[in-house]
Order: sequence, then structure tokens, then C-alpha cells
Amino acid sequence: MGSARVLAVLAELARHPDGIGLEDMARAVASPKPTIHRALTSLRQAGFAGERIGAPIARPHQILCIGLNHSDHAAETGQAVPDEPILFTKSPNTLAPR
Repeated sequence: MGSARVLAVLAELARHPDGIGLEDMARAVASPKPTIHRALTSLRQAGFAGERIGAPIARPHQILCIGLNHSDHAAETGQAVPDEPILFTKSPNTLAPR
């Protein structure tokens, strides 16, 4: 899926913080690309046609995060693993379903 299509999907999900149905999503990000049609067909066949697509928690008040919580993450940032977890918050509008 191209970056423009991914952005369209994320934008549509952001417009529906309580989730959106698979068929509504398909209409909202209509695409002639076979990749999209294959993905939607797979989801339908797997029994997700009537399911809501969205973040696991709709409209959180606060998002709490833990940074550098494993050695691989610390190594990729070039930092040492901290003695205690690094806690930080993110704005609720940064939540994007995956």
C-alpha cells in the first residue's frame, strides 16, 4: 500500500475515533489497486466484514508511554539502557490504529 493510501486510511480512522466498519472504510478509501481489494477480501473471508476497525481504546484521555524499555531500542537510538524506565505522555490525538 502506497504512502498516500496509508495516509488516507489513517485520516479516515482519525475522523471516526469510535471506529469504522470495514465496508465504510473500503468506500472511504476507494482504490483501483489490487492490493487493497485483496486485503479487503482477506478480511471479509476471515470474518471481519461486520467488525469495527479502530484503535483498541476509543478517545483516551491520556497516553502513557515507556521509552527505551528494551536493549534493542536503546541500541538503535545510541543510548544506554536506563536504570529505571523512562516514562512520558503523548497527546490523545497521536493515537493511530494499526
